[in-house]
Amino acid sequence: NDRHGHEVGDGVLIQVANLMREGKRSCDFLARWGGEELAMILPDTPGEAAAAIARRLTDALREFEFRTIAGVVRVTASAGVAEMTPDCGDVDEMFARADARVMQAKSAGRDQIVSG
Repeated sequence: NDRHGHEVGDGVLIQVANLMREGKRSCDFLARWGGEELAMILPDTPGEAAAAIARRLTDALREFEFRTIAGVVRVTASAGVAEMTPDCGDVDEMFARADARVMQAKSAGRDQIVSG
């Protein structure tokens, strides 16, 4: 968005979502979670396995050439992984943990995954 504008950013985000959709299981849920954030819910998936999936997806995004009206664009992604555990009160808290971990990943230099 900052470099190429929102139209290009939205086009890339659609392509990112399509790549993520191709890499998910039928029971997984993918949604836009804000301006440029996507959330993926992975039922019955331990945190360690979810982090491995996040690594696979971020690796794929890093290598992909996104075609846009501004030409080919490459992107990276920061991810925060949270697991619904007994010490996690509810879904809202789980999302808050995931969001805090995304911010940690971005603060640590971007293109990273932070998990519990």
